[in-house]
Amino acid sequence: MYWRALQELVNGPLDVANSGSVLMAKYNAFIQNGLKVENPTEKIESWLSQAQASIASQLAAVNAAKFTVNTTVAHTNNVAYISGIAPVDVAYVWIDGAAYPLTWTSLTGWTVAVPLTNGANLLTITGVNRAGQPIAGDSSQLNVNYTQAIPSPVGHVVINEIMYDPSVPSAQYLELYNNSTTVTYDLSGWQIQGLSYTFPSGSVLPPLGFLVLASNGPAFAAAYGATNRVFDTFNSPFCPASCSPCSNPSAAPTSSWPRCGLTMFCPGRPMPPLRVSPSN
Repeated sequence: MYWRALQELVNGPLDVANSGSVLMAKYNAFIQNGLKVENPTEKIESWLSQAQASIASQLAAVNAAKFTVNTTVAHTNNVAYISGIAPVDVAYVWIDGAAYPLTWTSLTGWTVAVPLTNGANLLTITGVNRAGQPIAGDSSQLNVNYTQAIPSPVGHVVINEIMYDPSVPSAQYLELYNNSTTVTYDLSGWQIQGLSYTFPSGSVLPPLGFLVLASNGPAFAAAYGATNRVFDTFNSPFCPASCSPCSNPSAAPTSSWPRCGLTMFCPGRPMPPLRVSPSN
């Protein structure tokens, strides 16, 4: 972030072609109001140019020349670890337009963990700036083959816990759990009917992993501690006031908590009833 900010300075206000007209407009306004100020062309603009050149030379010493993707791909079960090098203006690396979990291994080195499907996976890897815009020229394609079948998520991705009636107002939450010991499930586009919630692209649930959706982030932190990570928040209430059974999760039936109006759907098709694992 530090070097990215410096690059934005070099390409922005430190470039007199960008800031000179603004400085002159301010200068002229001061003069018209009877104030004696230094003309920016005397010293200020030369100082900006010197600062721009100095920072640009330091940046060039540490920055990557271009966006590259390694052709060698590491695997752990059905997850591929795509890696490469990116200039500092790259804030995110998208896979097929989605922001999968990204780790920066150095100033310019990155790794993205991507769940694979069975067969050939033609992946488009794109460098994206901090405004969420793809950067021209920072794109590549990679073909990754995965030969193992992906088990159905039914019975593996389960609604593990529901808090409908919390002691802290607005601290409702729902927790998902992946009880598979090997498979990471891509939740992109999955829906939870009853919460009107759709998982954004790039959402994943690793083996034996938990995922919490909360009604209100600050309220959840106040009730259960700020160190308990919330994946995302939902806007719809759990269920109408008449739905008193869902205040007692232990009494809920073992098929997708229908008394709370909650059912999970894969993209384009409803999942069969989900097995619900016991709450702790």
